[in-house]
Amino acid sequence: EQPTNTISAEAQYKYEKIGRSLGFSGGGSNLMMYDAEDWDFGTDDFTIECWVKFNTLENDQMITCQVDSALNYWAFYKLVTTNKLRFIQYNNSGVTCVGNYTMTSDWSAAIDTWYHIACEKTSSGIEFYIDGVAQATTESTAFSALGDLDGYLWIGRFGGGYNSAYLDACISDLRISKG
Repeated sequence: EQPTNTISAEAQYKYEKIGRSLGFSGGGSNLMMYDAEDWDFGTDDFTIECWVKFNTLENDQMITCQVDSALNYWAFYKLVTTNKLRFIQYNNSGVTCVGNYTMTSDWSAAIDTWYHIACEKTSSGIEFYIDGVAQATTESTAFSALGDLDGYLWIGRFGGGYNSAYLDACISDLRISKG
């Protein structure tokens, strides 16, 4: 039996300039969806993209992730220390980092401003985009196949019971595409 998708009590639907969005409060609001083949990336190309409007620039802020265990996951988020986007993945119970990419371009993100952000994986690695403009990226660990994780897809926090990197923002039109 599949568990039901859940949205925490603190996440709120909002009407914004770009249409409807989901508001996350930065401390307990999140969206959790059951496992699906749609985010079983393997070695395929994929894109994760959305519109985001930050309420604060404090703390690491998770856009989305899939978590099987503490160190068996993939994650796309904004780092607080450098104000950069990052995609990282681990498998084999955390023994092996199989992809670690961080944006190196300067980005002066502002609160209350909508940005279209994207993380695109191709055969040559990961590239980040902000408002359609490719950003410089550094590769700490090259991407390799990510196994089929048996865990929820989380939006708005690092899930799996680890309760961190809560998103304090509005998010709209999140899309995960393979191929």
